[in-house]
Amino acid sequence: MKNILITGGLGFIGTKLAEKLISKKLVKQCVLLDNFGGYINPSFDNFRDYRKLRLKKIKKNKFVIERADTNNFKSVLKIMEKYKPEIVFHTAALPLAKVSNVNADEAKQGSIDSTVNLIDAINLSNKKKSLNVLFIFHQVWFMGIL
Repeated sequence: MKNILITGGLGFIGTKLAEKLISKKLVKQCVLLDNFGGYINPSFDNFRDYRKLRLKKIKKNKFVIERADTNNFKSVLKIMEKYKPEIVFHTAALPLAKVSNVNADEAKQGSIDSTVNLIDAINLSNKKKSLNVLFIFHQVWFMGIL
């Protein structure tokens, strides 16, 4: 069983992925890395913060939450060195990214720059070549924004 890191770990994709991997006993521990950002205006009548609800379905002793921004290289490197994940799922991105509400620079920073930081941190912290796989999932790529 492996240690894994999921960036965007408190997002919809990240928590669903952790839930499946843990319930199928495919991993020893999930490190859920998230910046705790909220791109939804909480003053909207229909605002609901789903992060706590998402975590209720995951076994508590099988995940660790780390707060950091994937745009901060030093933070990412520190987490990579601390947990030494064997698999990384990179799901961190702007939530609810739509052309009408995405600033191009913000989208680039949230998707491309954070991916570069993650790859650089993996290369520096992975001296023993223990990391086997890096998966990248970004909503804005699938929607054709970038």
